[in-house]
Amino acid sequence: MTRQSSKALSEAAMAGLKRSHQQRRNRSVTIVRRAISRLQEIDSPVTLGRIARISRELSDTGIGISESTILRNPECRQLYEEAAQPVRRRRTVGRLLNSEVERPTDAERRRMHYLMRLTKAELAARIIAVERDWLARKNRMGSCAIGFSGKIWVYNHL
Repeated sequence: MTRQSSKALSEAAMAGLKRSHQQRRNRSVTIVRRAISRLQEIDSPVTLGRIARISRELSDTGIGISESTILRNPECRQLYEEAAQPVRRRRTVGRLLNSEVERPTDAERRRMHYLMRLTKAELAARIIAVERDWLARKNRMGSCAIGFSGKIWVYNHL
């Protein structure tokens, strides 16, 4: 085989690979577009995991599109980002505690992490119980000034 025929063969092979790659990319975009449409039809949040799951049903091979493929393919990623609802950012415990309590201790930070495991309903019930107890103590003391901060007392008795 001559050098020129070898070069022509490799160029033809590269062209075939590029064509195959572009077909796969186009197929991925089509499946992602259909998966997003399906999720929006059923009023389901558009997430990478849900797109990947539904893509298995929509794919003729049953394999579907992986989350990493969606993120690597620029067109798929753009479709996902346009359709996805904004993610709620979690506020960190440290910043929240620092905004309410001046110089919180390590024990208070640990307590905060423990309390964050509770549901809103559980926390609300505890707060109501503590408020009742605090009011009862305040009423018993009459018009005397209470010598502690309500926040600290509530925190220590939750």
